[in-house]
Amino acid sequence: MYASMQRTAGAILVTAAFVLPLSNAQAHNFCVSTAAQLQSALHDAGSGGAYNNESNIIRVVKGTYKTGSATGNGPFYYYSTNGGHMDLYGGYNAGCTSTSWNATQTVLDGNNATQVLSLYSRVGEVDVVGFTIQNGYTDQPGAGVTINGYANLAGAAIVIGNIVRNNHSTTGGGGVNVYAGIGNLLLLANNVIVDNIADQGVGAGFAVGNGDESLIYNNTVSGNTGVTDLGGLFLNGQANTYVINNIFWNNTYEGLRADSANVLAFDYNDYGTVILGNVPENIGNLSVPPQFVNRNAGNYHLAAGSPLIDASPDSFGFHDPDGNTGSGAMENIGAYH
Repeated sequence: MYASMQRTAGAILVTAAFVLPLSNAQAHNFCVSTAAQLQSALHDAGSGGAYNNESNIIRVVKGTYKTGSATGNGPFYYYSTNGGHMDLYGGYNAGCTSTSWNATQTVLDGNNATQVLSLYSRVGEVDVVGFTIQNGYTDQPGAGVTINGYANLAGAAIVIGNIVRNNHSTTGGGGVNVYAGIGNLLLLANNVIVDNIADQGVGAGFAVGNGDESLIYNNTVSGNTGVTDLGGLFLNGQANTYVINNIFWNNTYEGLRADSANVLAFDYNDYGTVILGNVPENIGNLSVPPQFVNRNAGNYHLAAGSPLIDASPDSFGFHDPDGNTGSGAMENIGAYH
């Protein structure tokens, strides 16, 4: 297959970067258990903070963290124009000695009053892994999470194993607004992006990559509403883009619009309606009901007997929202292994 060698190499590179300790000798580890501590850590890791220009890991203890007085009635906010690397990881025990990577156990909540996460790095990588990001409300794109916005200069954006749900933008981009700049990677893997609303379209959100690669692997994008336009995910940018093992189902208008992105492979996806440009590799795709366990109750796991179980030979090994990395030769389509 045309894209197989390239996308496998990309996945191995990202996996190594994700699981190995940071090599930068100047690194700081935070362990936070309150909303105020989380915002303080994000400030200290960014420009003007005590640990700016370092590689920082913020480990978040299981619990619910709401915007409000702890965040100055704005989103959880990080801003860096330096070279530091910022990892935001959920699911930790008290003391942050171990994590479950279970997204349901660490909830970031916008109280239906603010955007939930607003993160920007001009140079360094930003990782967001293992959270439920919910109830954001804003007039900006990415009511759930925005990484780098549309900045001309921006680092890599890595979003793995999250549940992004029930967020509302009164403009465009209800759930996510993720951007990677020139020379940097964009990775969306094993996320559940569901039941988000955008009044002017793009209910699930934007993913824009202008670096070497944009990797869109094993996401479930469903139940999102664009009031006047696309309800699903909008892909754009000049990066070589690989869209593999995703569900795009039951979104208003289209589940995916990627006709302006440089999509080289669209493989083993399940979709209702999508808009694509010329794609050199387009194999193994389905257009069948996914058979979720209970969509109305917010359970987007695949039910026994779903045709999407073990439906793809491509497996990338990132954590899903339950904290599982999968096993076996075949992979499920969608967010859950």
